[in-house]
Amino acid sequence: MEKQLWLCNRINDSKEKILLKTVGLRKEYTISKGFFSRSKEQLVAVDNVSIEIKEGKTLGLVGESGCGKSTLGKLILKIEEPSEGKVMFEGEDITELKGKKLKQVRKNIQAVFQDVHASLNPRMKVCDIIQEPLMNFQIGNRESRKERTKELLSIVGLGEEALERYPHEFSGGQKQRITIARALALNPKLILCDEATASLDVSIQAQILNLLTKLKETLGLSYLFISHDIAAVKYISDEIAVMYLGKIVEVINSKNLIKQAKHPYTKLLLSAVPTAEGEKNLLKHHHLIGELPNPLDTPKGCRFYGRCPQGQDVCKEKEPSLKDVAKGHRVACHFTKNNYKGD
Repeated sequence: MEKQLWLCNRINDSKEKILLKTVGLRKEYTISKGFFSRSKEQLVAVDNVSIEIKEGKTLGLVGESGCGKSTLGKLILKIEEPSEGKVMFEGEDITELKGKKLKQVRKNIQAVFQDVHASLNPRMKVCDIIQEPLMNFQIGNRESRKERTKELLSIVGLGEEALERYPHEFSGGQKQRITIARALALNPKLILCDEATASLDVSIQAQILNLLTKLKETLGLSYLFISHDIAAVKYISDEIAVMYLGKIVEVINSKNLIKQAKHPYTKLLLSAVPTAEGEKNLLKHHHLIGELPNPLDTPKGCRFYGRCPQGQDVCKEKEPSLKDVAKGHRVACHFTKNNYKGD
């Protein structure tokens, strides 16, 4: 009789059940103007962000470096506390949770980060690294934890020979597989991947993306996949949220991304995807120009106005709101036609 895996496939009765959502999340930082100066400035890293992640689905969060993606991830993980708004997990407001209650929630929300070298303690063997979450939650005994570790290594494509080795003995891709195994140890419902493939070679990136996709299908996982690489986000995600200077400017189904993207920033991100000579780009459009404005001095109207190829006077004066333009498709742009009447 085959050994039953601890990581069982979850049966989801409602495909559209919302696992996690944020409501009006805002994060402000107080920045000193100088070492000897008493004057302060407010930096708004995340501004009124509301997103939803459905059970068994992947939400991709994409945008340039510095747009607030990782800060939003930290707010969800409770590494940072929001200035306003709330985080809901399985219908419960977890924003103010602390102590044992927060620990139980964190059991179901795990993370995989970009810096695989810093993510693993160089003085710990792989067996101890993966077993650490189990020990923190007092799950199983020594023998069962060892078996669990072997199982996890097999799931992520590593053999038992890895158990007694140290992180420096592995390649970058292998280290990321170890961090994924550790994230799976507590059988979480949601895994937050923050630039999880950014530091890896292109061929290894594809392997990790395929592994994450396979794990989602077999284990019923949900992901928040944060990346600046819109091609990787499109590949792994069911739905994509595009972030610019702290705000969500478009939310769209990944299957419709290329043909139905409406926001100029989304289109420009697509046009910036590098292609081999002779291949067609994802989208023919102007090249993305300039850099993000100073977050300490955000534009009055549309934050993308200074870089937008179709910006007009109204964009400079009035900030567009995020509106439905089709089922499951929202855009924040003054010049996107809105004929959607709802279901």
